[in-house]
Amino acid sequence: MATMRVAQRRRSRALGIETCERRVVMSAESLLPSYDIGTPDVVDIWVDPTAGNDARTGASRDLAVRTLTEAWRRVPIRTTLTQGVRINLVPGTYSQSVIPNYWESRWGTHAAPVIVRAADGPGTVVLPTLNLFDVRHFYLEGVEVTAGGGDVVHFESSRNILLRNVTIRGTGTIATYAVPQETLKINQSQYVYIENCDISGAWDNAI
Repeated sequence: MATMRVAQRRRSRALGIETCERRVVMSAESLLPSYDIGTPDVVDIWVDPTAGNDARTGASRDLAVRTLTEAWRRVPIRTTLTQGVRINLVPGTYSQSVIPNYWESRWGTHAAPVIVRAADGPGTVVLPTLNLFDVRHFYLEGVEVTAGGGDVVHFESSRNILLRNVTIRGTGTIATYAVPQETLKINQSQYVYIENCDISGAWDNAI
């Protein structure tokens, strides 16, 4: 019997197959690849739509600006960044009036990215529709984006995009097509990473 098992193992290795006895079982989480953002050099801007003030520095939670529009305005436009920007969103539901209508031409790098994140972790921040054009090394972390009508999140002509722990939800009735056609739409873009996200609620394509 022992001789037969050795022969079976040899045949399996010759075919590039490991027997069940030799297989190492890994957890689902450890099997998933993850984009390594490294240790980027960033300056923090805090946003609090309830208690913030756009005249403040935004350098800390107690000095937060009020609108995400103001925080985005402070990221240099059409300039390759040498220092990244991390926009920290305090918990809450952000209305369309406090976010940019069009997120355009912020050029981060791997060493100096543009990060927009839920400061207190996934599920604590809800945003409306996001429409982004010509952004580079842009990382969206931990937020929920919920909207009806057109695409919920749209990236165009962008690269090095990371969505991590993000929920993107189209609202409405799918049976009557009264929901977005696509929940997450990405065109003319490359190097896009989608990790541990929940994306749904489109009548055509979720992604």
